[in-house]
Amino acid sequence: MGVLKFLGWTACAVALGVWLASGEIDGRTPLDHVKGSLGGIGAVASPVREVLEDAHDAVVKNPAAPRERHSEKDRKALDDLISQRAGKQNNQR
Repeated sequence: MGVLKFLGWTACAVALGVWLASGEIDGRTPLDHVKGSLGGIGAVASPVREVLEDAHDAVVKNPAAPRERHSEKDRKALDDLISQRAGKQNNQR
């Protein structure tokens, strides 16, 4: 019974795909209607694509470069924390 359900749903999906690609509504296929209504998507996709390309270039072209920028004050605070933790670990031994 499960095989028949699977084949039935597969046939429905194929039929829907064929109709979307070749059927006509007002002289245009349903896919043409969707493409026309989603015309504004390109305006959003272009900046997103540029950001992704910039991120890819940053990782591929210079993978060893640090990705975060820390101020001297931040570095000193981190060094102090690390030294305090190291001192506590040495005292526990």
